Amino acid sequence: MKYIEKYAGGTAKILQQDGLIRGDEEMPCLVCGEPTQFADICSEGRFCSDAYRDSFHK
Repeated sequence: MKYIEKYAGGTAKILQQDGLIRGDEEMPCLVCGEPTQFADICSEGRFCSDAYRDSFHK
């Protein structure tokens, strides 16, 4: 599931608990290139879904 759908009503606290932050502008996902506002706190990389973030960390 894409983060834009998963965190549609998510607060900054919820995102932080899941290891993410939401940026002000969209940038390409590191894996698929789709524009996303979501960044992984540890790697500071932009990802649009858990699947892509997990594959990056493997």
